[in-house]
Amino acid sequence: MKLDIIQRILKDYFQIDLITAMNITDIDDKIIKRSEEKGISWSEISRKYENEFWDDLDKLNIRKPDIRIRVTEHILKIVSFIEKLVNDGHAYVGTDQSVYFKVSSYPNYGKLQNIVLDNKIVPHKSSSADFALWKAKKQPNEPCWSSPWGEGRPGWHIECSSLASHLFGDTIDFHAGGLDLRFPHHENEDAQSCAFHCKPQWINNWLHIGQLLIKGETEKMSKSLKNTISIDEMLEKYSPDTFRMACVLSNYRNTMEYGDEMMETAKFTNSKFNAFKITCEDYLNGNARSNNQENVDPEQILKKFQENKDQIDECLRCDFDTAKVMTVLSELTKSTSSILKYNFKNQSSYQSSYVDVIGPIYKYTEKMFETFGFREKSSIVSQDDNLVNLVEDLLKLRMDLRAEAISTKNKQLFKVCDSLRDSLKKNGVNIKDYSDQSSWSFNKK
Repeated sequence: MKLDIIQRILKDYFQIDLITAMNITDIDDKIIKRSEEKGISWSEISRKYENEFWDDLDKLNIRKPDIRIRVTEHILKIVSFIEKLVNDGHAYVGTDQSVYFKVSSYPNYGKLQNIVLDNKIVPHKSSSADFALWKAKKQPNEPCWSSPWGEGRPGWHIECSSLASHLFGDTIDFHAGGLDLRFPHHENEDAQSCAFHCKPQWINNWLHIGQLLIKGETEKMSKSLKNTISIDEMLEKYSPDTFRMACVLSNYRNTMEYGDEMMETAKFTNSKFNAFKITCEDYLNGNARSNNQENVDPEQILKKFQENKDQIDECLRCDFDTAKVMTVLSELTKSTSSILKYNFKNQSSYQSSYVDVIGPIYKYTEKMFETFGFREKSSIVSQDDNLVNLVEDLLKLRMDLRAEAISTKNKQLFKVCDSLRDSLKKNGVNIKDYSDQSSWSFNKK
């Protein structure tokens, strides 16, 4: 989710023509083991989990990469990549017929993380630090492909290097992944890629994303540790936008502790901004006018608005500081809300004084939420027309009762109105009362 937010900022806010690619590891030890346990082919297992992954991205409104490339469909390219490393003296064939990268041949190993190498001798390879580029076939029924060193399959690290180099060549602007991948995965990727391309730098910018933990746990989510929560389980209680807000409120480098406290904070933050947008919509739709015109200086508000936009631009340029952006946006909505103290009027007497102020601020707030990937764009979410009409009719009936209660000061009618409002809220409809009018919206998780 955090990486999706960063990609949206680069593409939508900064208008960078970013091309994204994802390597799909569709063969590894875990897939082979699960295949044996289930008694079905490794390809069926890998496609099943790949499809579930894409479905989960859709549920969370995460954009799919522009290019998706599977390992098993490009074995020859990977073999060719390894051959060059062997020929250049950066790799060798071990006693087990697997091919290993020779870490000592690359002087910049440890670029991403300080590492102390023991270089002790271990079975099959020259040093314990050396890592597999090609894994020789070990079991009779093990999936394998032909190579100059015998049947086998690619190691994990080499897949990314060879396929990324195939797509983008010897220079990549951004490479991203979880903080836990910095070592050994990204370190090994960088070493073998720089060695292959004969240059000291392959990646211009590394983006390492903080891990998501269950609150109270110290290890990252893992099925083996039974400390996971599925996306479907999360979505039973919270919306995708709530989780997205939780990610926006956290620096992308920071670890997040998933729990009700984090999610409720995100939910409350979303609700504040949604309430602001609803109030702006009421104003812009001609349902209200400001109640304190003599105390408002539109030029000062617009000047502050420009200052806020400049601050937000600086925040995004400064390591994608989305948390600070939300603080500035909150300040903007708070200062704008000070002039939105509504006094509903009859249409004949309606006259708006600050549309030229409220309009740009409302549109800018909406645009920033769209940039960060929030799905909801307005107070009225897509619903069945009959349901909308039913709510409108109930609201009209309640407004008539409330008007009668106000004119007659009938406490019993006020209670009926409050009871109807509370009942609708329990069923997903939020009502906001003003002096002699009301507005409504569907609740969001």
